[in-house]
Amino acid sequence: MSCLVFDSGVRWPTSDFDSHMYCNYCGRSNPENSLYCSSCGRGIQSPVDSHRLGTDPKPLPDVNLVRFTVIANDREHRLWNSEDVEDSRRWLETHHKQIPSLGMLRASFDEEAVEEEIKSFVDQRIRYLETVKELVQIDQHSLKCHKCGASNPARYPFGLAKIIIDKRTWSETIASVALSAVTLPTIGIGRFSFPGRKRQARILRFQLLLCSPCASFYSYFFKLREEAYSLHPCWEPARRLGFNDFLTDKELQGFK
Repeated sequence: MSCLVFDSGVRWPTSDFDSHMYCNYCGRSNPENSLYCSSCGRGIQSPVDSHRLGTDPKPLPDVNLVRFTVIANDREHRLWNSEDVEDSRRWLETHHKQIPSLGMLRASFDEEAVEEEIKSFVDQRIRYLETVKELVQIDQHSLKCHKCGASNPARYPFGLAKIIIDKRTWSETIASVALSAVTLPTIGIGRFSFPGRKRQARILRFQLLLCSPCASFYSYFFKLREEAYSLHPCWEPARRLGFNDFLTDKELQGFK
């Protein structure tokens, strides 16, 4: 049985007697008259009609290319800070010799797939930023002891960090740093370098509130044990966001 091979690499049988239909997107064989692909779930168009109408399917976009392009075109920094935008623009220039617009992606790849990825990526970013904003507000509006609710508690600053690059253990590319923007928020926390180390992190700064009796209970030789900081209402939500590295007040002061 002879085949037609299109630019996308999908091979379509040319026999009129073939009882299967092949997905325009992934090439998977499907029963005749199928409306949707059993593998990728996309709608199936007859390969004969597609060829006759000159509507060969455009290739699916590379996810990283779409995401970097979205970040790189956020020139007003509505969702990403200036460092994330510049990192993405440098990555695109290095790997694609240009900074494409979203319109260029829509014209070059399957438009529906491009739109789906853009929407999913931006929605994820917005949800993340909203979550971080909620954590910041919870911390700022806390007035009573996080353990017993007593008034006029003492404040104990601390931080939770997410390492985004650590050159001590592996060589990170600029791409990996920019891609971390997918899950790392930038509201008022920025990037910080570990003193004397080739490490970068994003940090959420909080203040644990404890009254004197509760502070004494969680202290060891007049120093608060790390477990005490887990009393902060933002501790678990922040860790679920990936901020797992605990930093004392002294360590926070060492960051620039």
